[in-house]
Amino acid sequence: MALEGLWGRAFVKLGTRCPKDALYEGRDERLLARLGDELRCLHRGGVSATDNELVSLFFRCANDAMCVSTAEEVFVLMRSSFRVSQDVKAALGSLAGYTGDRQPSGVDLILRQWVDIPLESKFRGFVCKGNLTALAQYYHFCYFASVVRDKASIQKRITDLFQQVKPLLHHESYVIDFAVLADRVLVVEIKPFHYSTGAPLFSWKKGSADRQILLHGPFTFRVTETANPDPMERHLAKFWAIFMRAYRGEAQKRGKTSPPLRAVHPNDAARQ
Repeated sequence: MALEGLWGRAFVKLGTRCPKDALYEGRDERLLARLGDELRCLHRGGVSATDNELVSLFFRCANDAMCVSTAEEVFVLMRSSFRVSQDVKAALGSLAGYTGDRQPSGVDLILRQWVDIPLESKFRGFVCKGNLTALAQYYHFCYFASVVRDKASIQKRITDLFQQVKPLLHHESYVIDFAVLADRVLVVEIKPFHYSTGAPLFSWKKGSADRQILLHGPFTFRVTETANPDPMERHLAKFWAIFMRAYRGEAQKRGKTSPPLRAVHPNDAARQ
């Protein structure tokens, strides 16, 4: 069943978390096809991509695969996510034996109109007691020269929008994600100000200088200023790292047998 009455393309999540792990850590066929097409194009064009570029390509394709256009795609994506499974089980557990007078909290299934957001455009802000204490590049494991170059402009555009939306938010402390696009800045999502919410380029660790910044400032904006060493090993699931290296021919350099440019299924890659 198509989602034509709901914009045609949508982003799906629970009220708690999205199913991104189904793509980042799973074996999604749509992602496999997208990556295969992109890597074949690189090969035909004679492009030798760096590890940083390949990791960026992976996450761009994975995020694109989050776009759903049918009820079947919604079901498959949600069913494949361990995060979704965890949150649903937690909600069901909270309902077991519930005898209170108030309606217990359940699980919300949220569909939003799809908006294309490049990796380099997303940033996470931390707000404590009404003050924007910190800002960070969301996809911190990727290096983007444009983000480093335009850091001051990005900061100004985000802080200007924050001052506009701050009076509309009825919370003192929260984590807020922004998308800085060419023609506008968007608020993507608002999450709890809590250690369970990821803090890219910062740390929630008790007693750390980073935690003091998140709680009290002074305002600090961090971006990735150089390419990370060996990002595929550090930031991709093992079978996806093998898949990417097989296309680039890295396996041959390490003395392993690697097939010519063709789809290496992650199920096979994971067994290597």
